[in-house]
Amino acid sequence: MRKGIKTDIIMLARSIKNLLYCSAIAAISFASCKKGDTLKTFSEGSYTGRVISTTVQSGNPVQTVLTANIDFSAGNYSMNTIPRDQWPYTDFIPFTGTYDLQADGKAITLTYISLLMPPMIIGPGYVKGKFDISFKADSLILTQNLADGAGYQYRLVKVR
Repeated sequence: MRKGIKTDIIMLARSIKNLLYCSAIAAISFASCKKGDTLKTFSEGSYTGRVISTTVQSGNPVQTVLTANIDFSAGNYSMNTIPRDQWPYTDFIPFTGTYDLQADGKAITLTYISLLMPPMIIGPGYVKGKFDISFKADSLILTQNLADGAGYQYRLVKVR
């Protein structure tokens, strides 16, 4: 009878092993499924996230990350990116302008319009120019690569 118990234990161990494998495969499959709110095309609305500014200093890339809140509506954009601790007169510096979708929604051009700022302030590079549009899960990614190795990248999630 001893041999039967040993066989039962081996069979039980194999069953547990198979169950663990199946559970792991199910968990990986479930985790890799995309969310139902996956972005596939650009749409107007409010987005929040960050803008990563890359500059080149002494031949090396240097990144600055700022919070970004952007509203796109009827061909216009409104953006808040510079926090109060970097600009003492307001909670955020507002940037406004127009936008134009191009290349079948694969690019967007932002044109900065200075309404609240003195005329000599033309706005930072990340509020103007042509940006490539891409999507990753529920994120809208706007990327602008400049010739000198500098550039800007927005990583945004739609909030409404």
